[in-house]
Amino acid sequence: MRKLQNLIGGEHRDAADGRTSTLIDPALGEPFAEAPLSGEADVDAACQARPPSTRSASSRAPRGCSAGSRPGSTWPGIPR
Repeated sequence: MRKLQNLIGGEHRDAADGRTSTLIDPALGEPFAEAPLSGEADVDAACQARPPSTRSASSRAPRGCSAGSRPGSTWPGIPR
């Protein structure tokens, strides 16, 4: 089965806590890959790894990585 990883700072990485989810092919009902379940640590790492030119340009920064906010603190996908 294929193993997917996050791409953070040009490097492929597993989720920081190692959690994964099995992806199911809807046509066949069979698993075809394992994907990382990214959490707050992964979002923080992605925000820190983005190029310096986007760190102060909030209009180009990923949602949740705006200047002055703690990376991941406003990311809607992070359960609290």
